[in-house]
Amino acid sequence: AEEPMIPDPNPELLARAAKFFPVHALNIMADRLGDELTPVLEQAEKDAEKASKLKDEEIGDYLGNPLICECELVSWAEIEQIAKDPATKSLTDIRLRTRLGMGTCQGAFCAVRCVGALAQHGIELEATPTESVRKFIQERWKGARPALWGVQAREMDLGRAIYAGLLNLDGATHEQKN
Repeated sequence: AEEPMIPDPNPELLARAAKFFPVHALNIMADRLGDELTPVLEQAEKDAEKASKLKDEEIGDYLGNPLICECELVSWAEIEQIAKDPATKSLTDIRLRTRLGMGTCQGAFCAVRCVGALAQHGIELEATPTESVRKFIQERWKGARPALWGVQAREMDLGRAIYAGLLNLDGATHEQKN
């Protein structure tokens, strides 16, 4: 029998990961990460240990391993691993390797969460956080805009309003510091 090009993840590793990642997403995540599953799991374990030693009020929003993208079940540990890779320059690079922003909301919520988590952890991309989100939105909406109608158009407008309100993307540039 021929060995598969990408072997199935070690069941013991998946059992360890089940403590830190959504169980129904483990196989999807393992497929996405391949050999990078082990360092992602090790980081999630370190973060959980660190969080367990802190009081509730000391735990930051992104300590531990929260889901950043609920649609595609992408956790902070995955994003951190990919963002620290020298080849990662933008949110689009993160999206291509994790599926961040490719679910139902098309990044309307997770892009801002991701940029906030990266900033909180001191992980910089090529562009400022605001510019990163602006470029990410443009990339996500570029192909969808011409085909939008009805409910989809309203959902897209909600996403646009969220970004415009949170980040002043369509406001005065002199008000933008980041």
